[in-house]
Amino acid sequence: MNFLSANTINHRRVIMLVGTIILGVLMTVVAYKTPLTFRDFIFPPIVGLVVFELLFRTKQHLRPITLPLYIVIVLVISEILYGILYSASYGSVWSPVISFQYLLEFPYNLYALLDASLVAGLAYFLIKIYRIESWIIPEQQSAEAGNESAFEEKPTSFSAWIQKYKQQIIGFIGWYLIATVLSMGGAYGLITTPVTVIFLIVFARSRQSKGVAGGILVAVGLNFFVALVKGLSLNAWCLIPFYNGTY
Repeated sequence: MNFLSANTINHRRVIMLVGTIILGVLMTVVAYKTPLTFRDFIFPPIVGLVVFELLFRTKQHLRPITLPLYIVIVLVISEILYGILYSASYGSVWSPVISFQYLLEFPYNLYALLDASLVAGLAYFLIKIYRIESWIIPEQQSAEAGNESAFEEKPTSFSAWIQKYKQQIIGFIGWYLIATVLSMGGAYGLITTPVTVIFLIVFARSRQSKGVAGGILVAVGLNFFVALVKGLSLNAWCLIPFYNGTY
C-alpha cells in the first residue's frame, strides 16, 4: 500500500503537518506580529503531530461533546511543548512558569486558545470526518454522478432560492447573532472561537445540516476579511506600517 494513499492515517498525518505549518505562520504574522524564524516552520508541526496522535490514540472518547475538554488538554500540552522546544532552541532551562505565564495575559491567552482550538478541530476533522471519496469512486460512477448533477434544478425565483439555501442563510446569520451575544462583556474570542469550531464540526458531521456549516464558514471568512481590511485601512490612514498592527 502506498504510504500516502487516500484515507490512510499517514495521509492524514501529512495533512496535519502541512496544516499546522500554515497555521503557525499565520499566527506569527497576523496575531503575534513578529518576524518569521525557522522555529515557526518546525515547532507548530511537531506540536500538531503530537496532538494528532493523542486524539487518534483516544479516538474512542473523541466526540463533539468531549471536544471542549480536548481543547483544554491540547492547550496545556501545546504550552508545555512550545516551552520545551523554545527553551531547547535558545539553550536555556525550561520552566513551567514561563510556559504558562502567557495564559494570564491578554491577548496572548486568546491567541493560545485560538491556536489550540484550531489544532484540535483540525485533528478531530481528520480523524472523525475526513474522507476522500472521489479518489476511490470508479471513473464511470464519477461520470454518472456528474451527469446527474448537471440536471440538478436551479432556483428560478427568490422564494425558491431562499428554500434551497436556507441552511446556509441560517448558518450565516446565526453565527453573527450568537457571536455578537457571546462577545459581549469583553469575552471576545475566548468563548466564540471554541464555540465556532464545535458548531462547525457538529453540523459538518450530518448530511442534513452541512449547509449550516457552510454558512458559518462563509460568515467567519467574511468577518475575517472585513476585519483585515479595516485594520490595514487604519494603518494606511495613519501612515503606520501594516506589520506593526493598529493603534
